[in-house]
Amino acid sequence: MGIQNKIHKLDCVALDGGYTLFVGELLDSSGELQYENFCYPIRKMRGIALTEEEKPYNEIFGSFRSRIESYFGEMQSTFTKFSHTVVNKVAEKETFGVQYKLVCLLMNIKRFVALRNIPTEQHHMLWLQDGFDYPSNTEQEAKYTLPNIKVKLSQS
Repeated sequence: MGIQNKIHKLDCVALDGGYTLFVGELLDSSGELQYENFCYPIRKMRGIALTEEEKPYNEIFGSFRSRIESYFGEMQSTFTKFSHTVVNKVAEKETFGVQYKLVCLLMNIKRFVALRNIPTEQHHMLWLQDGFDYPSNTEQEAKYTLPNIKVKLSQS
């Protein structure tokens, strides 16, 4: 995948404990990255307890991982298309990528609205209804066609 080419030398990437085995390979293939570019839980050795400094770090990192997992759980329950029980067939991976990015955007908007107590109207929540699909151009034109300036001037 060449992930070392996608990480800037000032980035810090949080990894699950299982991926730490690949950090050495990434560092070898990149001239700029260092161990400080990666954050991951501290593995406990058998018979050796975590130090007082290591315990809070693992607790914080564990909650970070839980937040990520809950985000994906909420995404799957909101958008059944992205559930692990659904097979997605698309002709081009770019199409799926755009759909996935849109889902992430909508999820972030939903969270922002809740966080800032922004009032929502009924048409703002259409995308949360079961069976929602994007309108075709003809449907959209029929629903949302606004009169042009000539029509507005003639009515006044």
